[in-house]
Amino acid sequence: MKKDFQFAYAAIVVLLVALIVGDAYIFLNGKTGSTAIKVASGGYSAVFLANGQVYFGKLGAANREYTILTNIYYPYAQQARLGQNSTRRRSVSQNVALIKLGDEIQGPKDRIYINTSQIILIEHLKEDSQVVRKIRAFEN
Repeated sequence: MKKDFQFAYAAIVVLLVALIVGDAYIFLNGKTGSTAIKVASGGYSAVFLANGQVYFGKLGAANREYTILTNIYYPYAQQARLGQNSTRRRSVSQNVALIKLGDEIQGPKDRIYINTSQIILIEHLKEDSQVVRKIRAFEN
């Protein structure tokens, strides 16, 4: 009976050590199941954040804390006045432009680390989507 107890205790200790080593490996290498995002998408993705901001770019490595995005664009809504029907009413249309990250006053590099807990949704964009076409036009 004592040997059975010692064997069960040793098995539990080995299992706990294996779990700790596995967690340490994942933590130190920054790898979780979310790295499949990078592999699944070679193209552009839309990353929607909890604060309402959306970024378009190429997903990089992801872990529990941060997701890397490169080649980044974000939308900017411009208002264009189409005309006046009267002095009280004006017809207004929004034209959405894409802004390339990097030209801001602080001069950021084209790489951001997004807090993974703030990501609401990630969409992988089709090559013929309007966003990807605008990005390709900007690159050319």
